[in-house]
Amino acid sequence: MSRRSAVGSSQSAVGPILIGFLFILGAAVLVAQGQVETRLETGFGAELLTDLSRLEQKLIGLAEAVPQEEFGWRPAEGVRSLGEVYIHQAVSNHRILEAVGVSVPENIEQMEEITDKEEVISSLKHSIEALRQAVLATPGDGLDDPVEFFGRSWSKRAIFYLAATHMHEHLGQSIAYARSIGVVPPWSQQLSPEEGE
Repeated sequence: MSRRSAVGSSQSAVGPILIGFLFILGAAVLVAQGQVETRLETGFGAELLTDLSRLEQKLIGLAEAVPQEEFGWRPAEGVRSLGEVYIHQAVSNHRILEAVGVSVPENIEQMEEITDKEEVISSLKHSIEALRQAVLATPGDGLDDPVEFFGRSWSKRAIFYLAATHMHEHLGQSIAYARSIGVVPPWSQQLSPEEGE
């Protein structure tokens, strides 16, 4: 066998070996992800993730239903505009997560100034995903770990709960704002008056 043919055959063998290795590595990652999902099938983390998915659907759906020109609408002087309510939630999610060791985005100081609808929605989505990943990364027995926030000790569970309740608070505010400018929440459009929000 010539040197050239020997080199050629060894190179042709590398391809399938590399593909096989990548396949096994990918499978291992999927298994690991499955273990995370299994761990969160029950308990506080699983319940929080379910609530978070519903919150995200409503917050993002409502924000998308509001025209860009209405993002600056505010019910009175001195209160947040509709767009500011959404970006406030994004910033707050990151600030709350900082308590459990999640790094805030580098542009966190400038985020409050964002007014473009698509950027606001993207920022909110990113912050919700950061919260989701933080919950997934926290084992059940780690939820009671103490962290410092607002100058006192909290559990990680309390921090995650705070993030969710804060978003619920501003979802209600966003609904009231949207209704005031004639925007019907997408999930309410198919409901009867008796069913409400």
